[in-house]
Amino acid sequence: MSTKAISVAALATALSATGVPALASTNQLHRYSLKPPPSPVVGLPGASAQPETKLTFPVDWRVTSLRKGVLVMREGSAACLFTVRAASNVAAGDAPDAAARAVTLAPASDARVLESGVRNRIAWRVTRPIDPLRTRLVAVRTELIRGRPTASPKLWLQTTVTATSRVRDECHSGTYRDGAGPIIGDALATARIRAFIQTG
Repeated sequence: MSTKAISVAALATALSATGVPALASTNQLHRYSLKPPPSPVVGLPGASAQPETKLTFPVDWRVTSLRKGVLVMREGSAACLFTVRAASNVAAGDAPDAAARAVTLAPASDARVLESGVRNRIAWRVTRPIDPLRTRLVAVRTELIRGRPTASPKLWLQTTVTATSRVRDECHSGTYRDGAGPIIGDALATARIRAFIQTG
């Protein structure tokens, strides 16, 4: 597993300069590289894609698995422990822009949108869907792939991060509004993703 430690101060300065939220306070961050095997492009028969994703999370989020392009971590306390999963794929879709695509992938009412943002052709969104038994976050990052020979259908680079507590954990709002939610949003806002696409 390849990781790269970077200082919070340096990354927070970069985020401030680009107008994205500041990272939650922690001593150190790790950058993880996710590279799954090639897989079919959702919605485009005969095409396959292999995304390469770099995501940055706090070093104290304990990694339990990083295999086949899926990152799994544990974050939280004995009273509220989240399992966090991150993965990327490529899919076809005719949304007008990245923000609309993000809403399609993670629909939620305003009160359940923890944060969202747009930068150039990239959009990210962190939501808390209704779940009666556990606290669950669904976050997405979407980016339009340019430079294709044909304009239709559009292809999107998509990264999804979920954080799910155990059943009946006591997760007060601070655990996701001030903790996991903003950190996941920052990871998606600063992600670096590319994809290699093959068409039949």
